[in-house]
Parts: sequence; C-alpha cells; structure tokens
Amino acid sequence: MAKAADRKRVQRIRSQRAEHETRAQAASYVDMAHWAYRAGQIAESIAHAEKALRIYPNYLSAHALLAEAYFNHRRDYRRAAGHFQFLIEHHHHDRSLPYFLGWCYYETGQYQKARETFADFLEREKGKRLPAKWQSLRPQAREFIERCDQALAAEARRTELLEKQKAGEALQQVRSSTTAPQVPPQPTPQTLAPEPPSLRISFSVSEDHLRERVLHKAYQALEDYLLALQYHQLTLVKEFEELLCLPLLHNVDHYWYQIETAKNVLKHFRGRVLLADEVGLGKTIEAGMVIKEYMLRGLVKRA
Repeated sequence: MAKAADRKRVQRIRSQRAEHETRAQAASYVDMAHWAYRAGQIAESIAHAEKALRIYPNYLSAHALLAEAYFNHRRDYRRAAGHFQFLIEHHHHDRSLPYFLGWCYYETGQYQKARETFADFLEREKGKRLPAKWQSLRPQAREFIERCDQALAAEARRTELLEKQKAGEALQQVRSSTTAPQVPPQPTPQTLAPEPPSLRISFSVSEDHLRERVLHKAYQALEDYLLALQYHQLTLVKEFEELLCLPLLHNVDHYWYQIETAKNVLKHFRGRVLLADEVGLGKTIEAGMVIKEYMLRGLVKRA
C-alpha cells in the first residue's frame, strides 16, 4: 500500500511538473507573439499565438491577442468571434468583450445573435460605470440594436413576399388545371451542359533507358516506392512537435508524461540529459523513444 501511495504521489508530482513546463513553453510563444504584434508583424504574431494554443488551449492571453489581431487587422470576424466567445465563457476581466462579439455577429450577418449579444452587454453594464475609453459603447450598442431590428424586419418582409409569391403561383396552377382542358404534357427539351474543354496530354520520353524500362515494364517494387515516399515525408518534419516514433512502438505502454519528457529532451537539450526519476516511471521507455526518434530522422547512425 505504501509503495502504491508513493507511486501515485510521484505521478501527481510529474503531472504537475509537466503541466508547468507546458504552460511555460506556451508563455514563451505568447511573449514572442506580443513582440511581433507590437512590431507590426501581424502574421508572425498570429502564428506564435496559435502555436501557444496548440500547446496550452486555455491560454487566455493568446485568445485575447488573436481576437484583437483578427478583429482589427485581418477583419476576419468569424475567427475573432470564436476567441471573443471563449474569453467571455472563461470570465475574462475585459467588460467590453460582449460588445465586440456582437459586432462580429453583425458583420457576419447573424443579426439575431448580434441583437441578443448587444442587449446582454447593455444589461450587464446597466447602472455601472465604464472606463473612459469605453464610454461610447452604450450608445453604439443601442444603435447596433436598431440596425439589427431593421435588418431582421427586412428579412421578414422578404420571406413574407417569397411565401406570397409561392402561394400565388400555386393558386394559379390550381385554377389553370381546373378550367383549361387537359393537354398532354409536352416533353421539354433538356439543355445539355456544355462539355468542358478537352486537354490533350502527351508524354515525351527523351532518355533511351527510361523508354526501354517503360516498354518492357521494368518497374521498381512497391516497397521501394513506399520507402522513398516515407523518406521524403520525414525530411519535411523540422521540429519535434510530433514524435515520429510513436506509431512504431509496438507492445509498449507509453504515457503522456513520457512523451512530453522525450519532446523536452529533443527540443531543449539535444538529447543530452540525465533521466533520474523514481523506479517504475518509465525512464527506459523515455530513453528508447529519444533514440528511436533520432534514428528515424537520420540524426544518428548508430546507438
């Protein structure tokens, strides 16, 4: 019992340490995103912030930066709305978030959701004092609500006209069918879609040995092709965000903290570390994963 309790305690400590390291790594990307944003490099800032969210999805600072970048610079209101909604659901301290979320809904044509969001913003801030820079948000929110009402009324009128038009056409068909003599329906000529322009493809083989191989069907084996394809896929992987060795670990039980340890060893220490955990936590598996990853990427010849 004592050993089991000690092992659970060690695993809990390892879990807390891994979460701290993950958050610290995400924080470094968020810092780079803020530096790039202040320097006017919006695309680079967005890339760093999104990378931080892939590492730590609940990082509020990264969501706030992406919401501001997509809203102010990219005018991508759909993506900005997703980040504004996340910040509101996780009780971010910025009280103006519902206003900007409603703006995103309005710009994307979701007038009903925009109206509800602006109304919610006014209800939240009723009787409260906004900061000086947000004093104009209340009258602007009321103006947006009026615009939403006008857009919703126009949509309702358009829907009503369409329904009346469909009802009139149906009534006309009923009247014509009861008064006019029955005439056999005439076959309507079917309009054929134009054929797409044809594209002539010709193969020119200039090398004699290649022509001979094609004519005599002297092809390479499928295994050689798959091996070459796998090699080219491996050359495209530059970082250690995803381990290539995981699909090749057969009959080996590996846990997430072992994967995170292998990634940290590969990314930050270049494989030169001393693994000194408690007995039974998988130091051998971690070392094997590091060695296997280096061998798959062609970074070592023997181990």
